Formats: sequence, structure tokens, C-alpha cells
Amino acid sequence: MEEIDDQNGFLVWFTRSSCQFCHDMQPVMKQLERRTGLTIYNAHLMGCMPEFSNSCDTTGRSVEAAGHLAVEAVPDLWLYLPQDDLWFRVSSGVEAAQRITSRIEVFFGAIQRAAEKGLEAVGDGTSPPVDFSVPDMLERSSGGLGAGIPKELSNVLQKQIGNHGGNSRDQRNVDNGHHKPG
Repeated sequence: MEEIDDQNGFLVWFTRSSCQFCHDMQPVMKQLERRTGLTIYNAHLMGCMPEFSNSCDTTGRSVEAAGHLAVEAVPDLWLYLPQDDLWFRVSSGVEAAQRITSRIEVFFGAIQRAAEKGLEAVGDGTSPPVDFSVPDMLERSSGGLGAGIPKELSNVLQKQIGNHGGNSRDQRNVDNGHHKPG
């Protein structure tokens, strides 16, 4: 989680106030926030979750963001890395905090192992060098295009989130349920 925090990364949780699964996930999201140390912002599609009213997007841009990210069912949890302007879906539906945490850790561990393997290949001369200067995934997603989020919208959401103050260091089961907006 340190790598995410170093990038000022945070989690964005898409919900609807009429979604029982979203209400059921509130304690799990609070546990996830404590466990990871990452800030979770509620991007509501219709009404903030009561336990997340202090970190709820009130700009009305959540619906637009959900459209760009192709959020079709809630609850839906995304990780945003502002440094690289990347969005990753980390959970959809009802899940345990441990499972979500593990998924994030495995993902970043895989990236680190891939980078190390590439450096080893360069060092031993048995494999062609791997160029990590412009990874294809980062190139495709620059400006938010990888997830379909226009850079302008990413900036607006980041500014709105920044207005709630603090950083992730300061704000420290279940079946697979979904609620389709209808």
C-alpha cells in the first residue's frame, strides 16, 4: 500500500443510496480504509452512503465518471493513481475487506516482480532488454484514456476530493451481490 500512498492514490467507491448491497458494504469499506490506510471516496450515482458523507463527491460528476469507467452495477470500487492517471477496478459487488486488500497487494506485487524480472534479463545478457521507460499500459492510458476518463474529469474529481482535506495517511462476508442501476 506504500507505493499507492506514495503516488497519493486513493479508492473511489461507486454506490446508490437505494442499493442494499452498498449499505451492506459500508462496514467493509470502513474496515478496508483502516486496514490499507487508503482514503475511500464515495462517488454516488444517487445519494451518498451515510457512513461516507464526509468523503462523498458532491459535484454531480460521479455519474459522468461512472459512464466513462463503464460502471454498470454497484457497489463498484476503483483505485486511482494520479501520478500515472490510471484507474483500476479492484472490486465489484459484495466482498470481504481481506479479499479486496489481497487483490490490491497481489496486483502491485506482480508489477514489482515483472520489473525485477526485466532488470534481471538485462543484467545477465541471456534475454533482450525490457524497456520500462514507457510501458504500453501507461502509454495507452495517459490522459485517462485507458479507462475512458477524460483528463479534465480526472482533474475535477481530484480537486473535489482534495477539498475534503487530509491525505490517506490521515484517514486511517459475504456473497457476490450487485445492484444494477435502473
